[in-house]
Amino acid sequence: MIRIGIEQAKLDQLVSRHKAYFSKNLMNKRLEVHFKTAELDIPTFPSTKQDYMSKKYIRFFSYLRLKMDDILAGEPKKLQDIIDHIETNYRDLPFRSFSEIDGNVKKKAEKEKQADENKEDEGKETKQSNLFRSLTKIFNYTTFTKSGVWCAYDLALGLRLSICPYCNRQYIHSHQDETLKIRATLDHFYDKGTYPFLALSFYNLIPSCYFCNSILKHKKAFSINTHLHPYLHGFEDDIQFYVKFRGQQGAKLDYTSILRADPETFSLGFRFRKGSDLTIKKKAGHNIHDFKLKELYKVHKDYISEIIHKSVVYNDDFIQGLFRSHPRLFTSEEEISRMVLGNYIQPQSQDRRVLSKLTRDVAIQLGLAQKLVFPNYYKVLRRRK
Repeated sequence: MIRIGIEQAKLDQLVSRHKAYFSKNLMNKRLEVHFKTAELDIPTFPSTKQDYMSKKYIRFFSYLRLKMDDILAGEPKKLQDIIDHIETNYRDLPFRSFSEIDGNVKKKAEKEKQADENKEDEGKETKQSNLFRSLTKIFNYTTFTKSGVWCAYDLALGLRLSICPYCNRQYIHSHQDETLKIRATLDHFYDKGTYPFLALSFYNLIPSCYFCNSILKHKKAFSINTHLHPYLHGFEDDIQFYVKFRGQQGAKLDYTSILRADPETFSLGFRFRKGSDLTIKKKAGHNIHDFKLKELYKVHKDYISEIIHKSVVYNDDFIQGLFRSHPRLFTSEEEISRMVLGNYIQPQSQDRRVLSKLTRDVAIQLGLAQKLVFPNYYKVLRRRK
């Protein structure tokens, strides 16, 4: 996993644009209009609780109005605070999707569905509470995904992310012109079925690939307390890919088997840097598990085998020869490392090409990165010329 490393000034511009489009007037009007629909839930509660629940619905909508700026533009920590407050004070309200709620609304829906199993449309109509349906209209993500003055395409194009931050394996380029309109899928870090009031929250919309969003993560329960959030933290050098060679201790490596990516020769896993924050380790472990990174990266063993061979071929003499033969061709360390490894390995560039995190970690492990990453190495080379 890599961190979304967009410049703060650019990020602030996008957040401001997002917040300006969903203005207070617009959102307050939506709250007012759809509150009337939400109130239709009240008769489904026992008569002894209806007055209490009516007042609680009012307080809930008042809280959403009060926190609207944070809901739309607040950073992940503020979103978590909002969730914690609602879970503590309004947990008994049926604001979640039908599959997430309990109580009278769900029971009534089930009874109505059983009364006439042949009426599929009617059954679907009763699957969610009126409160949930109201929230999905107030925080209307479906409309946001379509064309408009500000929509999902504008957000994806503005961020200009090329690689899925969750897996670093898939390209997610966004493009829009008269003939072509494509964009990355937007994952709701906090599931919008569970928290529909965060369906339009800027920092809850994570550009990602289809596999990570819709297949692997889907509706899993994520929070900044359990998982790494791409706007806050990536694996960086705290969590590293690691190549483990099998049966090679005290013996020369069998590079022929390595080149064939023989599974009996080496395997790939993760290791945690000594001294890394324990909380980061735990969250990263959940990311690795939920996005099946160990399993998915096994298919890249042929790529790893090439890096292993390059660690032998590109020795000091070879690299010095490149500098001497082409003094004007390479203007920076990043350029020669990209040519040798076929990838960006500087941390700030890992969102530009797939498998960049894997490339960096394996190159560091095998000693190749000492020749290609660290500036002091180049200073020595230049003095030798």
